[in-house]
Amino acid sequence: MSLDRFKRALPPFVHRVQSQEQLIETIEKLRKLMQSKVAEDDESLEADAARSQLMEAIGKLTETYLQWRKPDTLHIEEKLEFIFGAYWKHTTDTPRGLADEVRQMLISGEYVRGELKKAGIQDWAACAVQYVRALEREMGYRLYEPGKTELKWGKKVMLPGQFTFGTPGKIYHDRDDQQKANWQVLLMHVVHPSGATEDAFGHLLKDIDALREGRNTIAHGEHVASSLAEEVRDAVLGQMQAGNAGVLVRLVAMLNTPAPGTSSSIG
Repeated sequence: MSLDRFKRALPPFVHRVQSQEQLIETIEKLRKLMQSKVAEDDESLEADAARSQLMEAIGKLTETYLQWRKPDTLHIEEKLEFIFGAYWKHTTDTPRGLADEVRQMLISGEYVRGELKKAGIQDWAACAVQYVRALEREMGYRLYEPGKTELKWGKKVMLPGQFTFGTPGKIYHDRDDQQKANWQVLLMHVVHPSGATEDAFGHLLKDIDALREGRNTIAHGEHVASSLAEEVRDAVLGQMQAGNAGVLVRLVAMLNTPAPGTSSSIG
């Protein structure tokens, strides 16, 4: 199913939720639509783009819930700043810092995670989506944008919608064969200008690609178990107690950002 068809197939739903129950019910409706339209094992461009569209819808709902609650999130921001260090916020002094929209995704994800814990809710999709969405957004900024005019889809230039969550992993795993040219583009426009090593970059892409199965389960599963949400969170943000940096932390610390005002290209 094409992305446009998926967008048109979205059922009427409340775009601004004002209760936890409304948030969970609306997310369930959207995910059931995904289950009916896209197979979990479908690795096509259209299926992956549809998953990104679903994640975007769920993420926006989660953020409107936070806007309605108007909570004090200072303690959450301080915790995230500790995790990301100097890269928590994009400034002239820290150009690799996170964009404001990505910071809001993480703040809302962390807030809803705490709410779900307190309420004993079984479906943790609302917070799990925000971790994946934040990672997708930064992948679009830092991996696609710098070399987008040279990345190829077949013999043609790779369009924004063709750069999906699974694209970097595919390029890495096939870097010595069909994706050799795209791998060289990433090295030339992303890795070398950032002062990163090829080995470190390759390990990062491999670890990001390991999240694809969990991401698909978030979109297709009956519900997102707290264990899966915590697994995704640990992969994206890391485990402070163990001293392990998450893939999003490593991504922003390793790679430059494109020019100010550039938007994400995934999905």
